Amino acid sequence: MRNEEDLNEAIERLKDFLDQEKEMRQERIEEIKRLIAEGKYDVPVEELVEKILKKLKERP
Repeated sequence: MRNEEDLNEAIERLKDFLDQEKEMRQERIEEIKRLIAEGKYDVPVEELVEKILKKLKERP
């Protein structure tokens, strides 16, 4: 039983970690959107498209 409890605890910690990562990414996205709207962040469109396509290809 102890192994199952340890496993469940590890799963919960991993879920918490993933939730924190998701929240940090969302905050970063919002910050970038704000900077773009203010004209303080300039990324070439081609670079953005390449990164998006790469991410989409990596997904299962």
